[in-house]
Amino acid sequence: MRSLVKDAGVNPSDITVYDVSRIFPAYMVSMCKEDELKGVKFVGRNNGMADKDKPINWSYKFKGAVNYLPTCVTEAQYIINLANLKGHSYGITLCGKNHFGSFINGNEMRPPEGANLHQFLTMDEMGIYSPLVDLMANYQLGGKTVLYMLDALICAPSEGDDIVGSNARWRQYPFNGGYTSSVFVSQDPVAIDSVGADFLMNEPTVTNNNGSLKDNATVENYLHEAGLVSAAPSGNVYQNGIGSNVRNLGVHEHWNHPISRKYSRNLGRKEGIELIQILH
Repeated sequence: MRSLVKDAGVNPSDITVYDVSRIFPAYMVSMCKEDELKGVKFVGRNNGMADKDKPINWSYKFKGAVNYLPTCVTEAQYIINLANLKGHSYGITLCGKNHFGSFINGNEMRPPEGANLHQFLTMDEMGIYSPLVDLMANYQLGGKTVLYMLDALICAPSEGDDIVGSNARWRQYPFNGGYTSSVFVSQDPVAIDSVGADFLMNEPTVTNNNGSLKDNATVENYLHEAGLVSAAPSGNVYQNGIGSNVRNLGVHEHWNHPISRKYSRNLGRKEGIELIQILH
């Protein structure tokens, strides 16, 4: 946020940090609104407002509560999607699942459960509909996002784990037994989650502490659906929330090797992912 204000010249009062499925700790909000950040707004479960004119229209029919986008989203011009790089009890949770904090319904405590979405993440199947793709494609969410980021400063094996040295120090290069201490950035929502998945699924510290992720390729169902969205493996026709079919969301592929970590453009091809590593 300081970079947005000091380097990009954004007025602090024009910045809103939101997750309408969670409550931000008061101490954190206080620290993030000091000095040059005075005026920054935080919108959580306790103060998020539903825009009743902007319901989420899913491209697949299933039973669940009616879901509304929050006004902080519908009133925004641009969005930065900042997620954690971490494992989850369902496998992984990255920029795609980050939008489980982007809608409001009658279940105040757990909007995704009220929406009946978790069923699609727990089937352990490939080639099935994914609500994450609908959220990525939504004209108010993915359509407004200018940057995707993964906070990999310290990575947890799963969402409920205490972070201690034994489950947060990574073995693979370049971490070599240290903390990940990294940030990933991209303008492609499929590519950044594909790279995040490669790192998570090839890290023994994560897979040894997360049985749902170890040898479980089905966690990538949503990436296959998104990468092939114009002809999704499930056969579902994904739309952007206002009736237009989605033709392209980004690129999904795997690196060639867990040590060399080269994707298509690293190997000289004109299209595909390019992973650029900057060490400090």
